[in-house]
Amino acid sequence: MNKRELVQKLQSFKDKAFCHYTHQRANQIWKEVRKHIPSPYDNRICIEWGHVKLGHGFKQACVALDDEIKECIEYLENDGNERRQS
Repeated sequence: MNKRELVQKLQSFKDKAFCHYTHQRANQIWKEVRKHIPSPYDNRICIEWGHVKLGHGFKQACVALDDEIKECIEYLENDGNERRQS
């Protein structure tokens, strides 16, 4: 899976992860892409995805998952270099 495909899959995962009705599809996407995500983003996203699936503090868990996915995408788009400083 190339970088562009991975970013697209992560975007699709994010779009489906925040709706209870599409959790199953989001989980399928996550299982497909997890092995391609660099460390430590794979573990961070996995932890936050677990919180979203549990449904406790759903809004906060969604925000945290969104932040982790955005950081991972930024990392991938910067060719594996650290995040840009704001």
